[in-house]
Amino acid sequence: MNMRGAMGGSKALVEFKAGRMNYDGRMVTPDRRKGILRIINDQHGMKTLQWLEAGSDAPVDSFFVFPDESKFEKVKQSNDRVYLFEIKATEQRNFYWMQETDAENDTERMNKVHNTLNNISEDKAKPQDSQPS
Repeated sequence: MNMRGAMGGSKALVEFKAGRMNYDGRMVTPDRRKGILRIINDQHGMKTLQWLEAGSDAPVDSFFVFPDESKFEKVKQSNDRVYLFEIKATEQRNFYWMQETDAENDTERMNKVHNTLNNISEDKAKPQDSQPS
């Protein structure tokens, strides 16, 4: 299947440097390739989470994601920059690790992925201030 033609014109909604991890059902080990994790809208308006090897246009991982059907969160069992992408209905688990140099923005990137996949607007995601509306 030629994903480049189908996805080529799509602008990424979210995109950052991230590696991917291999998961055998028990153990998570790093895939040493550098890569990009991104979310795009395909030609039908479906959100797609993709992982691409750096310098390539062909996704290695590509998942269609329905709102409220996935989560993207920090792996609590690791002190490293490891994140879990899980499709709730199938309990399919994919692990990625942040490769951006500025680790202090990892939480912001994690929230942006989760919120974009689940159609949560930035306004709803932020804690309420005491500012008048």
